[in-house]
This record gives sequence, C-alpha cells and structure tokens, in this order.
Amino acid sequence: MKNKWKLIVIFIILILINPKIFTAFSSSFNKKTTSLDSLKKFNAGKDVKYTEYKSNIVIYEQGTLKGINKNGDEIFNLELGIKNPTISSNKYIDILDKEKNVVYSVNEKGKVVLKKNMKKEGLVYKSLENDSYIYFFKRDKKDIANIYDFEFNLVKSIELDGVVTDVEYTSNEIYICLLKTDKNMGNKILSYDYNGNLKESMDIKQSAILNLELSENGLYIIEKNKITKLNNKLKVINSFNIDDLKNYSNINDDKLYIIENDGDILLIKDKEVEKVKINEKNINKILNLGYSFIAFTDNKILDSKGKEIKLFDENIKHVSMINNNLLFIILENNLQLFTIK
Repeated sequence: MKNKWKLIVIFIILILINPKIFTAFSSSFNKKTTSLDSLKKFNAGKDVKYTEYKSNIVIYEQGTLKGINKNGDEIFNLELGIKNPTISSNKYIDILDKEKNVVYSVNEKGKVVLKKNMKKEGLVYKSLENDSYIYFFKRDKKDIANIYDFEFNLVKSIELDGVVTDVEYTSNEIYICLLKTDKNMGNKILSYDYNGNLKESMDIKQSAILNLELSENGLYIIEKNKITKLNNKLKVINSFNIDDLKNYSNINDDKLYIIENDGDILLIKDKEVEKVKINEKNINKILNLGYSFIAFTDNKILDSKGKEIKLFDENIKHVSMINNNLLFIILENNLQLFTIK
C-alpha cells in the first residue's frame, strides 16, 4: 500500500514539473475503441469519380451523377453524359467539362442550378459563398481567374503571376495558391475578397506547397518537410518541421495527423507535435475523428491502437468520411459504406 501511495505522489510531482506528462497519459488512456457496421455495398467500375457533399456521397460513373445519403439510399440520378469531368464539392456540386468548356452546378436534390459555356482551356471551377463563382483558365499562356456574381455577371478578371495549384475559400476570402514559374522555385498565396480585391499575399521561397487546408481559424500550408499554420490574414501562427511527408489526415477539432515516409505518425495540435504509437508501419491514410482516428493500409482498416477492424480482399483506392459517422470506401471493383461507432 505504501508503495502505491509513493507512486501516486511521484506521478503528481512529475505532472507539476511537466504538465505534458498528464496530457500524454490522458490522451493515451482515453483512446476510444472504434468499430464499423457495414451499411451498403455497390458495384462500381474503375473510372468512378466521387466527392462528399453536405451529408451525402456523390458518385459520377458512365455519364451519370448519383447522390447517396447516409442510409445508403440513392437520392438523385442525373444523366450528364460528360466523358471525363472534374467534380468538386463547394457551395454546390461543381462539374467542369474540359472537352466542351461547360460548367455545371448541381444542388443536393440533383437539380442543375447553373450551366454555362466558358472560356477555353478551363482549369478549375468553383461555386463559392455569397452566391459567387470563380473560374480559372489559360489565356496567352497565363492563368486567369474570373470572379462572377450570383447572376454570373463578371465581377473581375485577374491575371495571375504563376500556375494555379490550389484554391480554398471562406465566407469572406478566396485563397489562391500559385506555383511561381520563374527561375527561383517557390509558391505564392494570395487572399482576395469577393470583389476581386487583393487583401493579403505571402511568398514561400525555395519550396513547393503540396496543398492548402482550411481550419477553423485560418489555413494549414502542407509541404513535404514542413507544416505551417496561418491565420486568415496569412500571418504565421506556428510552424512544424517533419520528415518526408507521405500523407496527412483531415483537420478535426483543429488537430492534424501526419504520416511520414518511414511510417511514423505525428499529431499536430495547438503548439505541439506528439508522436503517436500504433502497431503498424505500413499506414497509407488516416481519418481524424477528433477524439481518435482510423488508419488504413493497402487492404485493412485499423483503430487507433493498431487493432484490425476490417480486412478486404481488394486494395483500398480511396476513403472518405461524412459527419464523423459515415465511412465511404472505394475498392478496386466496388464501393462500400460503413457507420462508425
């Protein structure tokens, strides 16, 4: 009994000296066990395209756009007949037909709310907040951004000094990431309002941004060996060095999981980086649940402790999650839906 109390006293002293010990102990102790319930299975070809929209899954296959709700039921079926479209989820479900230079915006009921013939060499199309739209295209070897109002009247045309690599937006800002095409490799992040006025800019020298990711209070810049957190004015809040990024999770509760090429898993939260212990080195993807995570190998799903919770006969091609409780898996020959428990 005396030894037990001695251990408790020592533990309390350690916490007082270094509160991080309690954080690490608490987070490890409170890891929840995750399980999956199979909901539905669909046959699918190899050329299926997909996106998540509101609380639904949207699939494009063989010229048809389909919406599937959280119960696995088809809620709309829209024949479009486009050969190889680009599909994204924004204010609406946005579709860019690069062959015919036509854009579509479709709502959650499968109704086409906008269809427009556009400039040639289209690159990116997005429906934005405040009933605005943005379209990127090539003109005289330059990338151009056209911003349109709710009636699709041109608000502003912006000639960009670089190649567009990513676009994000909030209710107030449009963020554009450019790859600079001069001799010095680097990126530029630009922030515009919905009238096309430049608000902020940021240069990233001698590096290549892989992606921009929105968080609750700003942006994450994802680079191969560095993660940088910005506020909405493009000012650096924190910066974290990593070793050779393999993949990263969604952002949930302002937390971000990083998979390094050597198999190590890192958790970035607040101003800290924690190494995550899991009994598996071949993880390809992580879905961040906020309170925990799910990990994926070539053909397995694991909980946060590395315990196998689902094994497939085929390789996993894509995974996504809706509302923290619906898991969508694309395999080589079928699609499967699971509820997360």
